[in-house]
Amino acid sequence: MPATAVAVQEDIVGEAERLRRVGQHLFFCGLVDAAGVTHQLMFKSASAEGVMDDGALRQLKRSLRPGDALRVTVHARELAGSGSVLHVREATVLSLSVASNTGERRRVSLDGEPTATALPPPPPLRPRSEAKQPPSTSTAADADPDGDDGVHGDGEAPRTERARIFGEWILRSFAHVLEEPAVTQSSVEGARPYTASVRRLARAAFPELADAGEEGEEEEEEDLLETLCGVHDPERCLVLLCWLPSRREPVGFALLCRLTASLHVANLCVDAALRRRGLGALLLRSGSALAASMGLHKLTGSVAASSPHLLDFYARLGAAALPPPPCGPGAAILTRRLEAPSGPATAGDAPVPRELGGAGGEAGGRSGVLDVAGGRGELSLHLTLAGQRATLIDPRPSALAKWQRKLLRKSGCEPFGVRRELFGEAGGEAGMALVRGAALVVGLHTDEVTEAIVDAALAARTPFAVVPCCVFSRLFPGRRLRSGRPVTSHPSLVAYLLEKHPAVRSARLGFAGKDVVVFCTDYGAPSDAAHLMCAPCDEG
Repeated sequence: MPATAVAVQEDIVGEAERLRRVGQHLFFCGLVDAAGVTHQLMFKSASAEGVMDDGALRQLKRSLRPGDALRVTVHARELAGSGSVLHVREATVLSLSVASNTGERRRVSLDGEPTATALPPPPPLRPRSEAKQPPSTSTAADADPDGDDGVHGDGEAPRTERARIFGEWILRSFAHVLEEPAVTQSSVEGARPYTASVRRLARAAFPELADAGEEGEEEEEEDLLETLCGVHDPERCLVLLCWLPSRREPVGFALLCRLTASLHVANLCVDAALRRRGLGALLLRSGSALAASMGLHKLTGSVAASSPHLLDFYARLGAAALPPPPCGPGAAILTRRLEAPSGPATAGDAPVPRELGGAGGEAGGRSGVLDVAGGRGELSLHLTLAGQRATLIDPRPSALAKWQRKLLRKSGCEPFGVRRELFGEAGGEAGMALVRGAALVVGLHTDEVTEAIVDAALAARTPFAVVPCCVFSRLFPGRRLRSGRPVTSHPSLVAYLLEKHPAVRSARLGFAGKDVVVFCTDYGAPSDAAHLMCAPCDEG
């Protein structure tokens, strides 16, 4: 913040908390001193108390919208200080206008504004960069028909409203993606960081663990995974963990032991609140795919003979109950052994589980929603409050308003993650790794990185949704539609993105302004990647 802004706040601050209720504001203030010199200042989250009377302040508060910026020109009848530090002693408002963060400008009529007719009108305030620019030589043919070359259109909905509408659309349209489970594999030792989660799941399934006394708590935590291995050697056992994008901890596990010709299921548990959603079946089908990849032809296990519902469950997955071993008259059969062939017959379309902690995300599963160039984090906040895991990617620090931070704190939701880094070409492999590990990549009016988001998502075959806004035709002069026409307008930008893959679609969100969302929920068969449109190559 400039030193001049710090000094001027002594007289222009006072109603900051009340103004923050409608959002964070940037105030641009021009001061005209007694010599007629205009001083342009900038500061954040302040009111004009001390410069305007009460009537003007009330009118100002009614006129402000979230994200607005003020442009105030006042006459300072007394200035103290020198150099870059100025103290305003007494001032009169000459003019005031409000500019929204979309570029819309409007004048504000100030009731009860002190008269200032004795003073000549001050010169218009212009940023230094604008004053130094040479006259534009662009023609009508070069102009962006939608005014999108870095400038947002008039009449757009506030960003908080756009984020809310877009967030609700994401939750509806990508519900299957945001709740798509994934399975990872690891050794017993590799799964130890998740011992607490495994213990919670196991206690719900095995009452004898839930009834363990406090004396055995510490020993149980250390040896729980080995205890679940039973008579099997932990060195020959594998742990499958089931993940949901909205959860940071696993929601189910299976403990498998490699035998001579089969992979044996020693234990299987799923969160009781998530049962009857196919998670247990997914763990078993993933185990079948893993067994086939290891060259093992069978998946085996055993269940209590007194649990016919479990026998039916495994039978539906392709397992057959083996005949009980020979036994003497009157002997009770306590368990039934099961056997199923490994591979596609029982695995279905379940892939071989990825390594825990591999390239597919922070825990090996999909890690929620990636909000690229999300600015202050309004979209990430909406998704977080809806129970989704979100990570904001933006080199600028997130700046939620005070009421938003309070809302997040009272909700009890874990705050969304923030990574202050670039995305796209400047982000390099780190950005691609994030996209590969995400369940969904989204971007709301992301300006220059819109195409980079789409390209990264297509390369990683990750579902995505972006709402294009500015075209930046001068920044990207090489963009061409398949017809050869240059991309110079918002409709042509949408068409350009749609041409990148046959599975990409578009829809309207319904808010004021640029509301077309370009998205992909399912890429279909992997061979569809051949339809990716590449940039024209330079010959010669």
